Amino acid sequence: MPTTVKFYKNEEKKKQYLKRNKKRYYSKNIENCIHKNNIWTDEEIRRILFAPKTDTELSIELNRSINSIQIKRSRAKKNILKYI
Repeated sequence: MPTTVKFYKNEEKKKQYLKRNKKRYYSKNIENCIHKNNIWTDEEIRRILFAPKTDTELSIELNRSINSIQIKRSRAKKNILKYI
């Protein structure tokens, strides 16, 4: 029977830690987002699909939030042939 290793004795502390780090990651470039509610261009979508950059770097370049980049990438992968 495999044993599982618990890194946290208290599950509530673990949830708070994960929530805190998630909030910090997604709010990195939120103040520079000027394209709020604007339509994505095909060039921007190609960049988020094929550019060898991190989400933080793309966020700075495109002036969009990290969360919006991740959502758009997952939706664009369904129609990836359109952007090749």
